[in-house]
Amino acid sequence: MIKVAIIGAGAISATHIEAYLAQSESCKIIAISDVYVERAEALNERYGLNAKIYDDADTMLKEIKADLVSICTPPASHASLTTKALKAENNVLLEKPMATSLAECDDMIATAKENGKILSVVSQYRYTGQYYKLKQLLKSGVSGKPLYISIDALFYRGTEYYDLDWRGRWSTEGGGCTLIHAIHFIDQLIWLCGMPNYVYAYIDNLAHENSEVEDFAEAMLRYDNGLLGCLTCSLLHHGEHQGIEIQTDKGAIGVPFNPRVSKAMENGFPMEDLKSVEKLKAAYDSISLPPLQGHAGQIADVIKAIKGQESTYVTGEEARAAFELVQAIYKSATTRSEVSLPLMYSDDFYRKETMVPRMPVFNTKTGNLKGFTTGAIKVGGSEYIEEK
Repeated sequence: MIKVAIIGAGAISATHIEAYLAQSESCKIIAISDVYVERAEALNERYGLNAKIYDDADTMLKEIKADLVSICTPPASHASLTTKALKAENNVLLEKPMATSLAECDDMIATAKENGKILSVVSQYRYTGQYYKLKQLLKSGVSGKPLYISIDALFYRGTEYYDLDWRGRWSTEGGGCTLIHAIHFIDQLIWLCGMPNYVYAYIDNLAHENSEVEDFAEAMLRYDNGLLGCLTCSLLHHGEHQGIEIQTDKGAIGVPFNPRVSKAMENGFPMEDLKSVEKLKAAYDSISLPPLQGHAGQIADVIKAIKGQESTYVTGEEARAAFELVQAIYKSATTRSEVSLPLMYSDDFYRKETMVPRMPVFNTKTGNLKGFTTGAIKVGGSEYIEEK
C-alpha cells in the first residue's frame, strides 16, 4: 500500500484525492497540509480520509513517512517544496507548471536523481480519451507522416480569475495562458511530434486588466525534419475550444477525432476518399484505453514506477521540455525574433531573476484575494477529453 501525502488543499487537490481514491487498493492518503488549515480539514471530512492534518508542509515532511507526495500549490512554491520532499526521501507528483524557471527545473531533476526518487509532473492528457488514442494512432504509422500540426488552447476566464494575489504576476505565476493553460497542449505537441527546433511567437493582454501577464499568444513552430506547427492560446474565447489537428501525407487526424482524407482528381482539385477515412476510423476504434484515465491514470503509472514495475510515467525531464518551449515562446515574443532550441544556461530566459525583468508588464496587478469562496475547478475544459 503506497502511503500518500498532499501539500496544498486548493481547488486542484480534490482532483488528486479523487484520483487516489479511484485506486484505493493501491494507495492511501495519510496526511494533508495547507497554510489555511481549515481547507485541509474540509477535504479530510468531505472525502472521509482520516488523514493527519498540518498547517505547515515542513512539519508534515519531518513527521510522516510517505511513499509519494502530491504537490498542489501555486507555481512559485513548486521548486522549494519539491526539493524538500525529495530530500525527505519521498517520491513526488507535482502539479503543472513544473516551476517558474528552467534553472529550478534542472535543480529539481538533479535532486530527484541524487536521492534516487521519482519526480513526475502532471500531464494528464497523455492518459485521457482521444489524446491517448491519437498518440497510439501516430505511433502505429497507419495515419501517415505528420506534415503540419495545429493546436488550439482556447479558454475563457473572466477578469475575476486574476483577483487571487499570486495569479497574473510574472514573479509568482511564471507566465500567463501560455504557461498555465496551454502547457498541457505543449506537452502533447512534444509527446506526439517531438521538440521543435525554432519558434517565432507573439503575446499580448487583450482583456484582463488585473494581470501583468499575457492572455493571448500565437506561436509558429519549425522542425529540422520539415514539420511545421502553429499554437494559439487565449483566455478570451467564448465557449472555449481545445483541440489538435495533424495534417499528414495520408490525411487529417486530431482531437476531436474527425478523420478526413482527400485525393486529387485529374484537375488537381480534391475529392473525399471515404475508403481511407473508414480505415482510419477502424484503426482508431481498435485502440483500447487504459483502465484509469486523467490524473488517476498518471498516478497509476507513478505507483508502478515506485514499486519497480514497468511504467511510462511522465518524467521531470519530459515536463522540463514543455516548460523550455514556453520559455522559448516568451523569448521570441519579447525579442521579436525567431528563437532556436535548446535554450542555453547563459540565456536570460534560463533563470527567473533575468527573465522576469525582460517580460512586458501589460497591466498593473491589483487583485490580492487569498482564495475564492467557491473551490470548483474544471479540469480539461472540453467535452471530448474523456472517452469510455
